[in-house]
Amino acid sequence: MVLSTRQRDELNLAISEYLRSNGYSKALEAFKEEADLSDQVDKKYDGLMEKKWTSVVRLQRKVMDLEAKLNELTKETRDGITPQHKKDPSEWIPRPPERYALSGHRSPITRVIFHPVYGLVLSAAEDSTIKVWDYETGDFERTLKGHTDSVQDISFDPTGKILASCESMGMPMNGNTEVYIFADRNCTRILLLCVSMLGNCVMRRLK
Repeated sequence: MVLSTRQRDELNLAISEYLRSNGYSKALEAFKEEADLSDQVDKKYDGLMEKKWTSVVRLQRKVMDLEAKLNELTKETRDGITPQHKKDPSEWIPRPPERYALSGHRSPITRVIFHPVYGLVLSAAEDSTIKVWDYETGDFERTLKGHTDSVQDISFDPTGKILASCESMGMPMNGNTEVYIFADRNCTRILLLCVSMLGNCVMRRLK
């Protein structure tokens, strides 16, 4: 690294002050002669070398800490996303330990989806409920109720504002479909669509 003339002069003065304050008289005289310095003492350079050295050590420690955190995040990202060299689908399954274990359903889970906009994950289950979770913290947000049987599927529209869910009441083409509106992470149930195996359809607005 090439120093400017001003930087070089300030460094020389700081070194000479360090030598003077620590009693290195012979080294000081030799350095003053080599660097062409005068005998004038400037108090602003008193202790400057020590401060610079301490700052450099502190910055090196911070850099090492940041590099360690970066390596950890890189490893988490690499482990969480399927690497290009893993072509076998059996190797795509995430390995333990899990980051969060989300508990709350009383029956087997039938479907899990991510919200396309917000940091939410939704799970549907055979206990007739849909649960909303914050996937960044693992916190439980709320339970969406309305179904009377196992929730078979849930899906968002591309904007993430509308959620549709469906259940099966023991027979094909016989069940309820719930429609919810998501706004700013809040959810409102607005529509109930009932379909019977005879082809009858009843739509009831709830809001």
